[in-house]
Amino acid sequence: MAIKPPATLVVFDCETQDIIANMPGVDRSDQVAALEVSCLSYQILKSDELAASSERAAAEAERADVFTLWRDEDETSEGPFERMLKAFDDAEVIVSYNGCGFDHLLLWKYYLGDKLRYQQHMVKTHDVFARLREATGFWYKLDHLLKENEVPAKTANGLQAIAWWREGERALLQEYCEAVRARAQTTGA
Repeated sequence: MAIKPPATLVVFDCETQDIIANMPGVDRSDQVAALEVSCLSYQILKSDELAASSERAAAEAERADVFTLWRDEDETSEGPFERMLKAFDDAEVIVSYNGCGFDHLLLWKYYLGDKLRYQQHMVKTHDVFARLREATGFWYKLDHLLKENEVPAKTANGLQAIAWWREGERALLQEYCEAVRARAQTTGA
């Protein structure tokens, strides 16, 4: 009898090489899909630890490794982000902040036309931004939510992340993108 691996939750964030307004397309979705990822970071958390208590959930978010993948590095020749997509396959829940309206659209090209896999990942996605916006009608900035929950705000913003990519400042870009750990502690993970 095979041992079933523990249920997991994946928290992720993507950074891009340009801004939406510079992209071709008839609407925002087309423009987002035309963007290129510079890097992405993700964290795999054990669901049972997150459900146990707030102390155990915080310890799990602190313990779990954060992985960063780069658009121009493909160690396995399967695609630069396949490792994360496999983590999505195995996850019980995928957590993002504006993932449905941005990150997943951005990643579509890396699914290589596998619409079923993409849809399976979308169904498992808990997009905190989308839920808040639907419930309140407001567009909450992530930094505001982090501050309200007494979690340190992100170290910069998306425009700075684009500049770091262009300037080859990978260490700074990675630190910014890996703030996914703070988002895991705050946005429902």
